[in-house]
Formats: sequence, C-alpha cells, structure tokens
Amino acid sequence: MSRILAPLKTAGIDGLQMSSGDGVQPHCHPLFACFAGDYPKQLLATGVKAMECPKCNIPTEELRSNTALFDDGDLVFMQACREAGIKPVIHPFWEDLPHTNIFQAITPDILHQLYQGLIKHLFGW
Repeated sequence: MSRILAPLKTAGIDGLQMSSGDGVQPHCHPLFACFAGDYPKQLLATGVKAMECPKCNIPTEELRSNTALFDDGDLVFMQACREAGIKPVIHPFWEDLPHTNIFQAITPDILHQLYQGLIKHLFGW
C-alpha cells in the first residue's frame, strides 16, 4: 500500500497541475483523505485493539456489537505494544503522507455496520 500511495507524498507537498472539466489547469495538492475498509481492515490501518473504535474514545462496553525490519527502538515499541495487548504497526502505509490523519480518514463500513448490524436485527425482531 505504501508503494501505491508513494506518488501522493511529493504531489501532496509540492502540488501538480491537474485539468478540470472546463479546461482550466489549477495547481492542486492531492491528499489521502479517506480510508474505506471493513472493521478488521480499519483496525489494522489504525493499530487499534479489536473491539475498540478506530475513530473515537468510546468505551468498549458501549460498542455492543506490515511487515518490516526491526531495530532496537522498534523492539522497545513492540514490547510496549505487547504489554498494551495490541499488534505493533512499525511503518504504517500512511506515515509519510502529508497532512494525513488516519483516524479522521476512517469512513463507516455501511455494508457490515449498518445493513448487517442494524437492518438484519430489525427484520429479525
């Protein structure tokens, strides 16, 4: 994913000319602003524990329903993650992207969270 998004790093900082529908070519700065994935993918992208919200600090009881080479600093980080009960994400795909806040970029998973979580429950009720 880092390799796919690598062009956004320089384009987000330096900008580039893009053509609009009316032929104007403004100087634009494309940014990574949206991450659409199901709940397990959201947890992997944000490095959040299972059964926690990747966007906010809501208590767990209210929810209801990378591979990289490591150095000594990474090993300390990994130990802290293990003690906290989370998987370490040493170099997430979004770490070098300009103006990226992965927690703000998470979008709702409509299929699983709304349809399967709410609609199926209401029809079953």
